[in-house]
Amino acid sequence: MTAPKEAPVISYGEHADIILATARRASDSPPSDQVVVTCHRDGLKLERTGPWDTLGFRGTCSKGYRLHAEGDGEAVLSAPYAQISGQTMLPVSHILWASAWLGLAEAAMDRSRRFVQAAARSKPAGAVPSSATRLAAVLPRLHQLRALVQGALVRWDALRQQGKSVLFQPASVVEFNNLKVSASTLLVEIVSEAMTICGIAGYRSEGPYSIARLLRDAYGASLMVNNDRISQNSAGLLLVEKSV
Repeated sequence: MTAPKEAPVISYGEHADIILATARRASDSPPSDQVVVTCHRDGLKLERTGPWDTLGFRGTCSKGYRLHAEGDGEAVLSAPYAQISGQTMLPVSHILWASAWLGLAEAAMDRSRRFVQAAARSKPAGAVPSSATRLAAVLPRLHQLRALVQGALVRWDALRQQGKSVLFQPASVVEFNNLKVSASTLLVEIVSEAMTICGIAGYRSEGPYSIARLLRDAYGASLMVNNDRISQNSAGLLLVEKSV
């Protein structure tokens, strides 16, 4: 079995022992008949085709590659890609991503909290810095992001107990699509507001209140798998869904 593939982005590709790639089940299969191939390092050749010089998310090392994998038929997972994606890959990926983004948001809010408290200590007793009002105003969005992540974990566990086929239904796919879109949108709002609270101290690249790296990474959340693409997928599913 051989599986050549042009991949504009593979995160951690040069460091992974196994890369999961999608491919048509056979050379004469329609494009919709996709399977997942487990490409082991010893049968894998990666030819770099593009750099990874980005504003943020630099640590993912998501360079472009021309992938060529060789192996036996056991490398091809028997379940169709669409089933694997709906039941496992999509919900788990979106929950894990949203959890990581929650960490970014919490880090930004923690720095802005410490900035506001330091500003308060420099004022007369009882005086409230104007930045404290902004901090109080953005806090509900952090609570909303936490609730989204926690709710998604509870929801995924409940759906799994009903049976894996439930996760493959359009309503479930849309639900976990919305988690990714909503979480990445909230992240940018929270981190941007944290920078405004910290002012020039947050705008600096270094220092205890710097928000620079967090902001660069935050904008990548909606772009790595573009939110518009995900919303378009959800829109197509809603055309045939009988309930929301």
